Amino acid sequence: MNPKKSPNPQMFSRRSFLAAAAASAGLFFIPRSVFADSPNDVVLRAAIVSDVHYKNRRDTPEVDRFERMLQFVNEYSASQPYKNFDVLMIGGDMSDNGRVDQSGLLRDSLKKYLKPETKWIFCMGNHDHWGGNRQIWEELFEQPANKRVEVNGFQFITLSCEKGTMRDGDFQYAMPWLKEQLDAACADNTNKPVFLIQHYPVRGTVYGSCPPDPWGTGDLSELLKNYPRLIDFAGHSHYPTVDPRSAWQGEYTAFGTGTMSYFLMRYDKLTRPAAYRNAGNTYVMEIHADNSVVLKVYDAVTNKFFDCVYVVAQPGAVEKFIYTSRRYETSQPPYWAEGAAAAVQNVTPVTAEITFPQAKWDDHESIVHSYRVDLARLVKDAQTGAEAWVDQPSQYEWSQYFFNDMPEAMTVALCGLNWNSRYKFTVTALNCFGKESEKTLEGAFSTPDDPEECVDQNAEKPDANVLNVTFTPDGPVNAPVNRRKTQKTVEVIGSPAYVTDAAAGAVAAVFDGASNHCQIRFTEEEYARLTNAISYTARFRLDRMEPRIMVPFGNTQVGGYNFRVNGQKKILEVWVEIGKQYHTLTTPIEEGKYYSAACVFDGKTIVVYLNGEEKVRKAVSGRITYTATPESRSFCIGSDINGKGTGEFFFPGSVVYARVYSWALTPQQVKAVSE
Repeated sequence: MNPKKSPNPQMFSRRSFLAAAAASAGLFFIPRSVFADSPNDVVLRAAIVSDVHYKNRRDTPEVDRFERMLQFVNEYSASQPYKNFDVLMIGGDMSDNGRVDQSGLLRDSLKKYLKPETKWIFCMGNHDHWGGNRQIWEELFEQPANKRVEVNGFQFITLSCEKGTMRDGDFQYAMPWLKEQLDAACADNTNKPVFLIQHYPVRGTVYGSCPPDPWGTGDLSELLKNYPRLIDFAGHSHYPTVDPRSAWQGEYTAFGTGTMSYFLMRYDKLTRPAAYRNAGNTYVMEIHADNSVVLKVYDAVTNKFFDCVYVVAQPGAVEKFIYTSRRYETSQPPYWAEGAAAAVQNVTPVTAEITFPQAKWDDHESIVHSYRVDLARLVKDAQTGAEAWVDQPSQYEWSQYFFNDMPEAMTVALCGLNWNSRYKFTVTALNCFGKESEKTLEGAFSTPDDPEECVDQNAEKPDANVLNVTFTPDGPVNAPVNRRKTQKTVEVIGSPAYVTDAAAGAVAAVFDGASNHCQIRFTEEEYARLTNAISYTARFRLDRMEPRIMVPFGNTQVGGYNFRVNGQKKILEVWVEIGKQYHTLTTPIEEGKYYSAACVFDGKTIVVYLNGEEKVRKAVSGRITYTATPESRSFCIGSDINGKGTGEFFFPGSVVYARVYSWALTPQQVKAVSE
């Protein structure tokens, strides 16, 4: 259920809304109920999608959603006063990797569910170029990759990139042709919209094409500015169409077409939602006799419309455009309903959950986009005994506005907490333009003591409480300091040697750099202890500097952290993924020498030490993220973990120990444990 506050639909007719929209910069994202009953002046209807990503099997969500969409638009059209389904537009990435068997399945769906009078207007995406070529694609879909066609008196142009890449210059081959087609399409001197569809959005327009997001091309910018009647559609980003930033107006109009496969989303500290594959974005576009354009947003996952539409009331009237950058200033922040409160539940020594109702919005130019949870811990100074609140890394959560079954309440999981600690928090709602709610929801809770933990975090030379692997002549020993009845098993793959090394002053495991290594399996719940702060250390010696990547200790596979030697550059790279983004710090090393390496992250800064001395640091705030793949949830010694749960980047050298702590060691502690 959509939590926004909707106005009475009787307050607006379609015509009165169009008049208001044309005169106002304050109406942007409106209830679909305003347009629920289309009057009998629709003159063209189209469905617009992109990034369908057909595989080579019919039993996939993509096939089901696409075919369900075709059936829906047929049935919807038949139920309206204007009954035609005139055009299907697809903005590229029709197949997953360009194979004929994949594109052929999509063509079969088209022939099965579309009537002969529905025109196919398609362009190629980067995935459509893989494994084939333009000639095969054009023969399969019986149309050129670049074309202009007239339907019901309206002009449609398709543009395909030359090589299937997004580098600036990849559309240059077709620029003279495109200018010629746009000039011809706009030569009638009317206020009819002209439509262009290509796979890559124009840089600096719709959501996903603006820095820091990379999904944009610069090739078309200068040309398209000359055609104010133009309405440009583009995909590729996989960003949701119900985000108001998917509509853009500057010198012309542009819309992002989303995806029918999976959302690819990024927003500051946010990562993909858990159900990111539940994507079925489709525009149902209706052009009216007065040339106004209405885009209703259909969801093929729930098989119904979202409660919103986009409107281009007067194509070409640039001075009356409403989806402009002014929205960053004029949008209203979300707000909380009277009596809204946050509750805390399921508190454990290291985790807790915060629940709260969704915030609301009522200006329809924005949405409740996300929430920021600011957390602070009450900490006692070991020397003075004074207590003070210490800020923890902020946590961001999507409101899930891009799902048609958006939940009425949110549950946010807090991980990596300290046991036997007092916390307080605030929850702030944000809209998609960065405006924050004036009111915040606040609360506090205490974590209980952890009966499994007994380590003294303030000790001069603390023991590792998560992982503490050393070696004896008989093999590895894992002995972290805690009260767990059984310690985690160290699985040995291959036959590393265990040698008393005088240079190390201890027994070292000697790995061949080809296949042998050690693995220690971890669960998602165990990783939850290690999200806000971490220290990991290892003592190792590289026996030979090979021109490749070699990992003495790591657990990186779409998340996690490691020590890795870059043999080509002769440096130690320290990787840590925070907020779904890897951060890499480097320092020189040599072969044949033992190094005690340590990486410490306190939620705000990554610091790398060698032999107890700080080498490099980087300011980074956020939470450590780990792989979502169960097979890859392992710490490895003598290698890193791969996506199948086996080793990769094997290490040719010796490892004395590998340790993990669930908190940030002090510089003095790092020096002590490195000796």
